Amino acid sequence: MGDGDDQITAHVDELLADQAARERTRQRWLQQQALESAQLSGVLLAMAESAATVTLLTVAGHQHQGTLTDVTADHCRIITVQGSVVLLRLSAVSVVTPDRSLRAAAAADDRTAAAGPRFAEALSDRAGERPEVAVRTVGRPDPVVGRLLAVGSDVMTLQVDERRRLAYVSLASVTDVSFLAASG
Repeated sequence: MGDGDDQITAHVDELLADQAARERTRQRWLQQQALESAQLSGVLLAMAESAATVTLLTVAGHQHQGTLTDVTADHCRIITVQGSVVLLRLSAVSVVTPDRSLRAAAAADDRTAAAGPRFAEALSDRAGERPEVAVRTVGRPDPVVGRLLAVGSDVMTLQVDERRRLAYVSLASVTDVSFLAASG
């Protein structure tokens, strides 16, 4: 090979190296873009798809551990390790911790949940069954426990004792609702 061939080979090597560097830069940029557009609903959808155990901590300081089964635009549904069904407002989820079996990675899922029933609608759908529930609210350490009687546009009605005493709970304050016993 002569000097001309060596120059061509060197030039081709340089072009290939430049192309590889541009591709690495492009991949880093795409990864950064994915990280910057990540959404909580995307993280929860990925967790639901994996069927792995997750721990959800709410802004009220309550913890739920189990498997996510549904994620909608404003709430998610988890089956706890104890077998209870819990509906949690997405706005009330403060921390999501996946099971250790999942590979750790930064949040990079920008999906939003498909349309489904809103939080109040999901509760209202169950009110006809009169399930026993534990309702957690912002600023209250203990849940309001009772039988779910009705759900209005901004209030839920619970029968809280055998004397038919009622409690009216502002839906805006609710972080999560646990369906107790066999009412899941």
